[in-house]
Amino acid sequence: MVYRSLRSVNKTKDLESLGGKVLKRELKIGKKIIFAGILLVVLSAILFTASAMTRDPIYASINTILFLAFALYHGAKRYGWKTMLLFTGLVTVVSWSYETLSILTGFPFGHYNYTQNFIGPWVGLVPALIIPAYLAMGYLSWTVASILLDKKDSSVKGSEVLLLPLLSSFVMVMWDLTMDPLGSTIGQFWSWHNGGAYFGVPFVNFMGWFLCVFTFYLLFAIYLKSNKNPNPNILIKNKAFWVLPVLMYVGRTILNFFAVVLEESVQIVSNEGHVWWTGDIFQSLLLVSIFTMGFVAFYSIVRISRS
Repeated sequence: MVYRSLRSVNKTKDLESLGGKVLKRELKIGKKIIFAGILLVVLSAILFTASAMTRDPIYASINTILFLAFALYHGAKRYGWKTMLLFTGLVTVVSWSYETLSILTGFPFGHYNYTQNFIGPWVGLVPALIIPAYLAMGYLSWTVASILLDKKDSSVKGSEVLLLPLLSSFVMVMWDLTMDPLGSTIGQFWSWHNGGAYFGVPFVNFMGWFLCVFTFYLLFAIYLKSNKNPNPNILIKNKAFWVLPVLMYVGRTILNFFAVVLEESVQIVSNEGHVWWTGDIFQSLLLVSIFTMGFVAFYSIVRISRS
């Protein structure tokens, strides 16, 4: 009887010790994640400032690659590399196909074409750098939607197979609302043939964006629902693990802040002949950023802190 009691005590101590080791590991990894996040946010701010001051697209391109590296690393920790490779493949094929289809036919984004202002190689009619942007923001938007639904695991169950892709699509299109006029009407990286009501961007573009991202989100959700062995990871319980992608997501709005402060207001004309003041566009997009991406990021952090 005494022997059994001693064994029970020792077993309890072993479990407590194991729990302590797991906790220490989580805290240690959490600090690394926070440090990496702060570093990336600072680097992003520097690159966006350089981009706004010099108008050199190389800085924005480097920033996109940094965001992609983070998204792939974070996603691999949550889902495993095999699943993230699948996500990468889905996003690449779906986004490139829709982009090419729209350039050729006008569906689903409208009639437009990319210009030679893009640096780097092209894949057919689409600059190669477009795909990393879809991948990075696609994953970050998916993660923010997961937080809004209070999902801390890597599975998809029941109605989540539709709800998670729908919510992710709304979160993703918020980003397009804040950046499309910057890239087209002001930056001339792509050109809308007939202009549009939203600072030179057509209404149908945003509907097309929703369709495009919903397509690869839905395919990814169907795969996760059918996957019987979701990737287990103790990082999922770490709040820093969830806060960081939110900061990366909302960090994409930094350029709008710098644009308001650093850029002078000049007149430009979109392809349908409408005259715009760039200062009006910058301030309007900053306002949209605050009350779309900013609100979603704020609410996500509240959900994390209260969970």
